[in-house]
This record gives sequence, C-alpha cells and structure tokens, in this order.
Amino acid sequence: MTGLALLSDVERGDIMKDALVADRLTLRGGFALLALVMACEAADSRDRLKSVMRDSLPELAKPVVGFDKDSTHLIVYLETTAFPTMPESVLTNHAKHIGALAVRRYERPNELESVTVLYREPVRRGVWYIRHVRTFPVAMLSSAP
Repeated sequence: MTGLALLSDVERGDIMKDALVADRLTLRGGFALLALVMACEAADSRDRLKSVMRDSLPELAKPVVGFDKDSTHLIVYLETTAFPTMPESVLTNHAKHIGALAVRRYERPNELESVTVLYREPVRRGVWYIRHVRTFPVAMLSSAP
C-alpha cells in the first residue's frame, strides 16, 4: 500500500492539485527562464553587431542596432553627420551596403525578414530628425555584394 492509499479522497485530491500547480509553476518558470536566456542572447547578438558596425563605419556614424516586429526586423540607426550629402540613388545604394553588412555579420540572419537603415540627425538631447529611411528585405541584401 502506498502513502497516497492511506489518505482520504479529499486529502489525495489536495495533494494531486498541489502537485499539478507545482508542475505548472515549474513549467512557467522554465518558459520564463528560456525567454530570459533568449533575450540575453539577442542582446548579446545585438551588442556584437553594434561593435562590428562601429568598426566598419566612420566614427561619427555612432551606429545603434535595434529590433522591431519580434526581432524579425533589424534597424540600424546612423547619424547623418558622418556622411556627406549625396543623391538619393547613391544614398539608397549606401544604405543597401550597410544593410548587407549587418545581415552578413548578424549571428542569426535566417531569423530576419528585413533590415532598415535609418539616417538621423540630433536636434537636442533625446530628439532626432529622421533624414532618410531605407528598408530592404533580407533576400535582397543576401545577394548584395
């Protein structure tokens, strides 16, 4: 006879309910831990990509890397002061090369759908004027030189 067999039906039900609640909490805790680990990995990947962008672009560009749409859309923010005024077609080509660099150097490019390169100009602390925005599907950037 097991220990549960000696208990009344009510006590057995309470123990089973407690065990079920504990299992659910453990499962939720496991999911929370997994989400935390994935968030840390994404942050690490973003920091490494930011470092690569910083090393590859002019110092004044001050690249910032972020995500939108559940980490499927990569955004590269650049300060316009690092780049001379250029025609729209040249700017688009420039943004495409920067986006292609980001895709090549990002650790999980297969998780990305698109990349936006955003040129911004600081107006005052915390306020930016967006000069240019170029968005490219990853498939287009993967084939870029």
